[in-house]
Amino acid sequence: MCRIPPLLLKWIGIVTIGAIFSCAILFRLIFLDHIPGLNGDEAWYGIQALNLMYGRPLEWMAPSGRPLLNFFFFIPIFILQLFCEPAFWILRFPSVIASIIAIFLSYRLFLDILGRPAAISLALLTATLPINIAYSRFGWDPSLLIVYAVLIIYFSFRGSLKGVLISTLLGLTAHPVIIFLGPVVVMTALTQNGSALLPSHPLQKKIGAVLILTCIIAVAVYAAGIEATTHRLSTPQDAWLFLSLIGGLFSGETVYRYIVDPATTLAILDPASIGAILAVLSAIAFWRISSKTSQIGALAFLSGIFFALLCGYLMFGPWLLLPHTERYGIYLVFPLTLLFVIILHGAFTAERQHWPVAIVMALSLSLLAGFHRHYLQPIRETGGNSQIAFRTGVLDPKQVAYLGILDETRGRPVRIFAHQWWIWQPLKYLASKDPTVEVIELREFSRPIKGDYVVTFAGEPLDIVARKDPSTYATRWSVLDYARREVIAVYRL
Repeated sequence: MCRIPPLLLKWIGIVTIGAIFSCAILFRLIFLDHIPGLNGDEAWYGIQALNLMYGRPLEWMAPSGRPLLNFFFFIPIFILQLFCEPAFWILRFPSVIASIIAIFLSYRLFLDILGRPAAISLALLTATLPINIAYSRFGWDPSLLIVYAVLIIYFSFRGSLKGVLISTLLGLTAHPVIIFLGPVVVMTALTQNGSALLPSHPLQKKIGAVLILTCIIAVAVYAAGIEATTHRLSTPQDAWLFLSLIGGLFSGETVYRYIVDPATTLAILDPASIGAILAVLSAIAFWRISSKTSQIGALAFLSGIFFALLCGYLMFGPWLLLPHTERYGIYLVFPLTLLFVIILHGAFTAERQHWPVAIVMALSLSLLAGFHRHYLQPIRETGGNSQIAFRTGVLDPKQVAYLGILDETRGRPVRIFAHQWWIWQPLKYLASKDPTVEVIELREFSRPIKGDYVVTFAGEPLDIVARKDPSTYATRWSVLDYARREVIAVYRL
């Protein structure tokens, strides 16, 4: 039997890994301006950047109710807008950059901690997990959680109090759920000697860890309410559903159902089988750990992830990992990925570390193929069958509607009444540099007049009512998605 020379195998591996990273980055960039369709929250940051550029008042409170503090989003958008016309890709560019930085940091920072093979596996999974790719294509605050999670976990491993505090404060500008990584930080520090994260005295260290864990859990309980927390703790079915949804979060099923098609299902192993496989690998990995100190450290890290999951569950219940609300669970993605890599590589001897890398390479290729099959391809064929704001065509339907109105008015002043936040904000963003266009949110008390435009989602109640009485408008035209279905209805009064 002919054996492949080791040097050739090495180069095949290098080329394959390079191809995986290249494909993962490509999937973050292609069709960025219109897949998926832009939603109102994404446009909000662009509007604020243009308001600052033109000396207009800023809205200091984001749609989520948080202050305008996410400078990693705001500053790059502002700089790009200095040189570019309003474009939807600009609003998503910071998320893409953050995601690529997270891939690089997951390798570079954990290289000395895990060793090269495990660091490669960690970077590969960070690059190819569908939820990481999908959220890098959103101009949303939660899209930045991945890079902050990488930094927080790294600095906790290094015992750097300053690093953990700065990373956490930055993470809070993206979303408050980042504090639920606190248990991972605390439990990791509990087993470290010389860590600046907890007092050095053994008793003080234990008391400090208990107090911090108690405070973080108390935050989750307070936010959810005692009644909801009690219900979740006393309902095993909800707890099992919560745990079973973790697989969908990582396989991509959750995000595919949210963005592309609610009917998406993936043929993966059932949660019990996955749990059994991970339990066996964990037992082997734990058995191979030579020192008792390292075993305690591994158990502490596992306990930290358990408490991080518990906090999320207490606050949100199964909703944390369900389609539409899974963005609140993104803080869990990196620590769980890291745990999987540690378990997988720990189950193999030092001489056989190429095997877990090969397994992760095959898994990464499968994840990328799945992203193309269940995300990019169906959206380009159907335009999407999920949230109407995400439905799209060759260009984003909101952009097509705006350009169509400009083409009809030919530079004349025009008022556009946009129905719903998801249309109003994108149109307002596109018109932010054009003084001849005024975009107004259509409300109950709005009074459009002859010559004004009204833009709404096709098939919504407003569109249905308006079509029944043609005397109320001069013309109606629509914007179609990839499947030639109406998405946006445009009325000229």
